[in-house]
Amino acid sequence: MSIKVSIIIPVYNVKRYIDLSINSILRQNYDNYEVILVNDGSNDGSKEICDEYAKKNSKIKVIHIENSGVSNARNVGINNASGDYILFLDGDDTLEEGTLEFIDNNAKFDMIIGSFKSVNEKNNSVENYINSSSESNGKKLIIDYGLWKLKTRIGAFAIRLDIVKKNKVYFNITCKYGEDVEFINYCLVNSNIVKVTNVCFCNYIFRESSAINKVNFRRYDCYEARKRTLNYFKAKLNNEEYKNINDIYEGYLLPEAIIDTTELLCRDGINLIKIISFIKNKNYFQVINEDRFNSYTPENIKNKITSFVDSPIKYWIKEFLKYNYYCLRGFLGKIKRRVIN
Repeated sequence: MSIKVSIIIPVYNVKRYIDLSINSILRQNYDNYEVILVNDGSNDGSKEICDEYAKKNSKIKVIHIENSGVSNARNVGINNASGDYILFLDGDDTLEEGTLEFIDNNAKFDMIIGSFKSVNEKNNSVENYINSSSESNGKKLIIDYGLWKLKTRIGAFAIRLDIVKKNKVYFNITCKYGEDVEFINYCLVNSNIVKVTNVCFCNYIFRESSAINKVNFRRYDCYEARKRTLNYFKAKLNNEEYKNINDIYEGYLLPEAIIDTTELLCRDGINLIKIISFIKNKNYFQVINEDRFNSYTPENIKNKITSFVDSPIKYWIKEFLKYNYYCLRGFLGKIKRRVIN
C-alpha cells in the first residue's frame, strides 16, 4: 500500500508563481498525497487562486490565516497534515516529476533527502546542487550539512510526520532568517535512518525581490538560529558526538554567521556606528574573537574577522566600495549591451 505525502505550501503574494507550483504537484505520477495551501494573508489575488484549485481538486486544502510569517504558516500546515510524510514547498518553487513516487519507494527511512536546482528568475540560469547517494543515521549527517557537503533546503526533503510531532519539531516563529536550516537540523538529529539521493526533488526559484534577499539587522537571526541549534544538539547528543559538532560551530559556523551578516550590512551602506553598537549590545565581539579560532575556522573567515576587528571603518569602506564597484560595472555592461544590440 502506498504511503501518503502531505505537501505544505505557505502562500503569500505569489500570484505569478503559485499556478506553476501547484501544477508541478498535480503532474506527479502518484496519487496518494494532499496539498495544504496556507494562505498567509495574501492581498494580490493568491487567495482566490488557491480557493479555485481547492474547489476543483479534493486533494487540495486551503487554510486562510492572518499574515504572521512563513514559519507560522508552515507550522499551521504541520498541525493540519494527515500524511505519513510531510514535504514543504515554497509558493514560487516547483516539484520535480517523480519526487512523490521516489518517497514512496523509500518509505522505510525516517527522512529522505534529495538534490535540488536553483533557477535565476532573471536569466533562467540553473545551478545544480547534487548529493551523493547514501544511507546513514541522521546524527552522522549533521556535520556534513553544517559544512555544506550535504546540500538540502525546503522542498528537497521529506520527513515522517510522526517524528516531527513526537519530538515537537516546529519552525521558530520569531526567526526571520535561518529558520529553515534550524528546522532541518532538528529533523536530522531525530531521524535514525536517512536516505540521501542524487535525484532532484525541487526547483528553487531565486528572486531578487524575495524577503530573504533584503539586507537589515534581522539577518543576524542566522546566528541566533545556529546558537539555538547547538543548544538543541547538546540536549540530544552524547558527549563524544557533541564535542566535534561544538568545535565546528564555535570555530566556524557561529562566527561565520556574524561576520557574513556584518559584511552584507557594510556592502549595503548601513551606518557603521549602528552596526558596531548592535554587535556590542549583542556581545557578538566575543564570538568573532581570534581566540576562538580552531582547525575548523577557514582562512577566509579568519581574514574577514581580523580585518573587521582591527579597523571597522577600513573594512566598511572596502566592502562598500568593492560591492558598489561591481554593481556599477554590471549596470554599465547592461547599458552597453543594449546600445550594441
